[in-house]
Amino acid sequence: LLLILRGSLALFILFFGLREGKLLFSRPFDYLSEFWSWVELLVILVGASTLGVYVYTQGIIDDVAVKRAAGNSVFEGYKRAVSWFQVYTYLLGLLICVTTLKFVRLLRFNPHVHALSMTMRRSLKPVAQFMLMAAIVIMAFTITANLVFGIKLNEYKNITS
Repeated sequence: LLLILRGSLALFILFFGLREGKLLFSRPFDYLSEFWSWVELLVILVGASTLGVYVYTQGIIDDVAVKRAAGNSVFEGYKRAVSWFQVYTYLLGLLICVTTLKFVRLLRFNPHVHALSMTMRRSLKPVAQFMLMAAIVIMAFTITANLVFGIKLNEYKNITS
């Protein structure tokens, strides 16, 4: 499933890059003067970088697995793989952040979504009141369970564990 998702991300980035490249070469000065065009280019670059780092990290992990099967100590390989996986996580977080920014831009200009946002704005107070009452009930239940079962269970330490 993950391989299918990575492949679809690669196809999406390729299609998106070709479309934006065509727009860039058709009118370069107009394209680069718009803020959202730079955001589109950032999405393409970060998406391609994310895929590249993922493939590189997976190659390191496969290499480490082969060395481990041969009986060699490969702690440094794992350390390097974890470092690259952390870079992958940061790039993926940046990609999600920029994509969310684009999504909010799309929703702002949609008239049907305006009605939804007004409904959500009007229902904010009742929902917040319900969440407060639900939190009070859940905390009361948790504290009661702590008082009743806390001393009787040997494996139990405290509420947070």
